[in-house]
Amino acid sequence: MPRWLLFEKYNQALALAMLDRILGVNAIFGITREVEECFPDIRGRLKDMGFEVRQHYHVKQKTLGRGRWVPPLDVKPENMIYDRLYALRGKRELPKEGEAVVWHVDHLNYNLLYYLEFVKRCKSARLL
Repeated sequence: MPRWLLFEKYNQALALAMLDRILGVNAIFGITREVEECFPDIRGRLKDMGFEVRQHYHVKQKTLGRGRWVPPLDVKPENMIYDRLYALRGKRELPKEGEAVVWHVDHLNYNLLYYLEFVKRCKSARLL
């Protein structure tokens, strides 16, 4: 991955964290080993903003639900690609109260408008 793209994703993660803090989103950030190697300060910066940060990795399988977190995070397989279903397939069903969904920082360029719409809808439904 080109260096400029790495920094773009790094800045997007921090921008998303700022938006989440402003909007009152209780986010958990999953950071891969590769991201931490490139940006050793990312975990601390996110924690300093008040977020929980977990190690994130993928397992090799062909079905939904390849993402894993340490410590474990209970996410339904289809909610691991919630952002793709919401933004690309028009699935607009909000999660149930207390149900976790995943929005990928590395898709933020395309998903940002949808993410803000989602957060606004969750606030209106008192899910945040």
